[in-house]
Amino acid sequence: PIFHSTARLSIEEAPSDGIPVWSHFSIKVVIRDANLHKITTVRPTIRLRFKEGCPSQRLGGGSISQRVQDGEAFFGELLIDTPGVYIVVAQADNEAIECAFSLPFRVEGSMVPSAAPAPESPPRIVLQSNVA
Repeated sequence: PIFHSTARLSIEEAPSDGIPVWSHFSIKVVIRDANLHKITTVRPTIRLRFKEGCPSQRLGGGSISQRVQDGEAFFGELLIDTPGVYIVVAQADNEAIECAFSLPFRVEGSMVPSAAPAPESPPRIVLQSNVA
């Protein structure tokens, strides 16, 4: 494959500010050249993590490692379980490709997931015997 010495990652879809704790979100990372054209000739694996200093280093839910397809890597069903301000870092397994940082975003709410409603009690069945 052709390698572009000015290749860099770009986070082009990221969570909005004020997302609730435990809500799913997605991130899209694109490889671009110095002229901001998408590069489709390289296929590194991209890994997501939080920038040091974030309230938690645990990014849960979906996969945090994806191989690039057609210049893009999509990470779905991600979630964060700790409120605070976060910055996501996208890094390629090829160190020549510049990493990308998301804009800071705030995660709000309680660290404890909201309790699911209690299941309804099954109907009570009473068996009676007619034996005397």
